[in-house]
Amino acid sequence: MNLKYIAIAGTGLSILTALVLTWPNWLPIWLPINSPPLYEKDAREYLQKKEVSSEVIRKLEERKLLSEAEVLELSKFKNVAVLHLLASNPGATEDLLRQLADHRSKVVLWGVASNKNTPLEILLKFRTPGDYTTMNCYLARNPGLPEPLIREMYKQGEASLFDFALNESLPADLMEELLSKDETVRFGLSLNLKIPDHICQALANDPDELVRRNLRKKCPVQPAGK
Repeated sequence: MNLKYIAIAGTGLSILTALVLTWPNWLPIWLPINSPPLYEKDAREYLQKKEVSSEVIRKLEERKLLSEAEVLELSKFKNVAVLHLLASNPGATEDLLRQLADHRSKVVLWGVASNKNTPLEILLKFRTPGDYTTMNCYLARNPGLPEPLIREMYKQGEASLFDFALNESLPADLMEELLSKDETVRFGLSLNLKIPDHICQALANDPDELVRRNLRKKCPVQPAGK
């Protein structure tokens, strides 16, 4: 990837992924893949004014597992950016996710759609079969989806290939298909924490430098010739 700035979006700017590459070290500045950068900023500024601890704010921004007490504390706020990030946090309980699934803001619902703890009946209610939508893009990243549903959404093009590449439950044969796609999709696949060893090996030998560098931290097999 020879661009200094790469942006991937669903419909509009609702699911923005950005990589800022700094030459000559090619260091990616990663803006969280699940939400636009403004959500992070807005949530942080709001919570700082509410005197929430910096550690809780950090965990929320980085999607680190929040404790039950931390989830309860954050759930009391009405800020949409906070609720979006909370809804996508692995510490969000099923009861909270059911509550947030009725929120009037689509931004909050997108967070719910991405959380593997969200009950399947809610995810199915969110989906628009056969259409490419922002909601479907969030759903496509959710590892809690059953394999047949992932395959159906993939076949019908209901989300970008980048979104599917991020899904830790994406079947291996579909991951193999993505290896032949462009570098943006392959980079998304390199971010996936559950790629099989043979996919990891292929990405470790990817022609794109950024993809290869991203794999060095987790690939159990060294690139050929290294």
